[in-house]
Amino acid sequence: QALHAAIPRRFSNRAPFWPDPVPADARWRLTEAARAEQCWLELLVGVSAVNAFGELARSSHRVLERSPQYRAERQEWVRSAPAPDGIPAASGGPQGEPQDLLPSRGFGGLDRAPGRDFEPEPLVAVLGSPGNTAVDQVVAGQALQRVLLTATDSGLAASMLSQPIEVPSAREQLRLSLGRFGTPQMVLRVGYGQPGWPTPRRDVGEVLDLPVSQV
Repeated sequence: QALHAAIPRRFSNRAPFWPDPVPADARWRLTEAARAEQCWLELLVGVSAVNAFGELARSSHRVLERSPQYRAERQEWVRSAPAPDGIPAASGGPQGEPQDLLPSRGFGGLDRAPGRDFEPEPLVAVLGSPGNTAVDQVVAGQALQRVLLTATDSGLAASMLSQPIEVPSAREQLRLSLGRFGTPQMVLRVGYGQPGWPTPRRDVGEVLDLPVSQV
């Protein structure tokens, strides 16, 4: 019931989070949320672990940015005016800077003062599943939703960092660095921050084929 109530309050927050640490009980709730869906959630602990992930994420981002198709598809989803779908530019967070620990998608967000860190110590969490079959991917999606709603119910914000998941060699390197069996499916940054901005959603009939009796 608490997670159901969190649904309309759950937004991706790409803005910098406050320096307040995520308490142990909230971290435990997040890992248990993943476990409830037969998945795992690894929280990166320590500066060296987070820095190593940051380097992997930035290198993955550079690989993706070399693809004209990738850049074109990303821009197709960014909206500078009201639209029934896509990502409003205002939801993209501040523009990335070279010294940032974690990469930014470059959705055309707000400018920021140059030379300042985006976040000094983000909490990074890696969500994984036992395998990578179609069933595993569905289960991972369910686990992701439960983790995100649990974060919202705990007063936390989150956004996704999929760059290391989208590059196969980086994905395997991430798995090895965690010492985990299974497959990393998504990476999250979690923390406290300002409320996020909702993004538009298409009508259900535009994205699902339903039997006539259910339309």
